[in-house]
Formats: sequence, C-alpha cells, structure tokens
Amino acid sequence: MFFHRKSVPFAWRTMDDLKQVRIGGTMGYMYTPEFRAAERSGTIQVDRASSDALGFKKLMGDRFDIFPQLIGVGYYQLQTQFDPATARLFTHHPKPLGTYTETLLLSKKREGSQRLVETFNRGLRKLRQSGRYQQFFEEYLQAYRH
Repeated sequence: MFFHRKSVPFAWRTMDDLKQVRIGGTMGYMYTPEFRAAERSGTIQVDRASSDALGFKKLMGDRFDIFPQLIGVGYYQLQTQFDPATARLFTHHPKPLGTYTETLLLSKKREGSQRLVETFNRGLRKLRQSGRYQQFFEEYLQAYRH
C-alpha cells in the first residue's frame, strides 16, 4: 500500500498517475514488477531511504508524498516509531501496489519439517475457511489504524 500523510491528498490508478508524485522507497526493496519497470523507464522517480524507519521519517518531514509498505507492517512501524498523535497523521491509499504472499520457511534438512508444514497448512486452511483468518487480520489492523 502507499502510505501518505492525511493532509496530502493522494489518489492513483496506474503508474502514470505517479509521474509528479515524490515517491519514497527503501534501499534493497524490489516492490512489484510494474513499480520496478516504471522506475527503470523513468516514469516514476524513487528516493530511497536506508531503512523503513528513515522512510517514514522522511514521509513525516515532507521529503516524500508517498511511501510503499505492507499494510500491517506499515501501521506497526508508525505506532512504534512515532508518538500516537503523530502516527494518526498517516493513512494509506486503499488501492494496493501489488499482492503479497506470506511464506513459512523451514529447513528441509531438519527432521520433522515436512510434518510441521503439513500441520501448519492444515491449520491455516481451517482458519481461512472459518473466516477467522480475515477476522484476525482486521483486528490486527484496527489496533493500529486511527
């Protein structure tokens, strides 16, 4: 998602809409293929910060107009890096920059890893089918949004 200060109106549909927008980013992050292509072609200009924390500070300091971050991670970072009043000055645009897939990493060399993956996948499937997965996610975000 693109995070921005509530005081800065922001809307977008395509990468072309971002031509005149001051975009922040974090060094080493690849973002989406469309984002990378737009950056490589010069359609967008991205000012990279050395860390997410510095990126949000630059966003707060009006050095960027928008800063891409995973929604849950972004709100967590805002709440842990800024005082509550400052964190409430931020929001995100509802259109996602892209999709994100969570991954569970376990060593294939460790005995029992395959069993753990199967157990995990079974439990995750149950949570998603029951609607509890989405409920947990919404409750998590609600704790950070204002």
